Formats: sequence, structure tokens, C-alpha cells
Amino acid sequence: MLAQFERHFPELAPMIRFHELATPVTQHRYVRAPAGAIYSIERSTDQLVGQALRVRTPVPDLLLAGQNSFGPGVPGAFDSGLCAAAGVEPSLSQLLLSAQS
Repeated sequence: MLAQFERHFPELAPMIRFHELATPVTQHRYVRAPAGAIYSIERSTDQLVGQALRVRTPVPDLLLAGQNSFGPGVPGAFDSGLCAAAGVEPSLSQLLLSAQS
């Protein structure tokens, strides 16, 4: 939309300032996050000590990866992806462990 505006009104384009933001209401509206939580499913301290969703599931060959399956946010999504990859190809476990040192 801004590109179209710039094409039609090039002299006004430098005066435009664009800011995009999100509030808890935005989060709830678009991703149905409880109470507008930024990390989707509700988080609690219990999840940090063993009650979080796991990469492995009771369903054979079904692995979970993403911010809701291991930990919140980008680090949780990244770590769960690594664990899921190692679950598919066990030899990756050693590679991943050696990369951390």
C-alpha cells in the first residue's frame, strides 16, 4: 500500500512514517493466544521442570517442533527443531553436542 502511495505521490513519500505494532489484543485476535500471551500457549513454572510438551509423542514417528513443544519463543522453537532432527537421525545427537562445546 505504501509503494502505491509513493508511486502516486512521490513528493509526499518522505513525509510518511510507518510503524507497526502489536498489543496483547492483537496477539489474541490473530493467534488466539490466551490473554494475549506473546508465546501462544499459556506458560507456567511447571513446564520448566518436566511438564512441558515433549518432542517425542506416544504416536509412532510423530515428533513435535516449535515454540509450544519445547520452550517459548525462538530459542524454544530452535531447540525443539534440533531435538526433532536428532530424533529422526540419531547420529545428529553427537554432532549437536560437539557443536555446543
